[in-house]
Amino acid sequence: MFDEVLADLLRDGYSARFAAAGDSMYPTIRSGEHLHVTRAAPESLRRGDVVLTRAARGLTAHRIVTIADGQVITRGDAMLRRD
Repeated sequence: MFDEVLADLLRDGYSARFAAAGDSMYPTIRSGEHLHVTRAAPESLRRGDVVLTRAARGLTAHRIVTIADGQVITRGDAMLRRD
């Protein structure tokens, strides 16, 4: 439900703020800290940016490690594997 509402807000040009849950981006983003997200044009994305994506586990804020052939690969700062 939250995922859908957030997607609608971003699609309509609004930004959103919510508390992060989890430690995959530690120490950059700690669980409980607030994230402020806005919609970004795909062509503006760069390696090193932190993006909010839909993953099997739900919304996930991770850092872009690679952009190639129209595909964006992310990884949490505290994680060993890419998404």
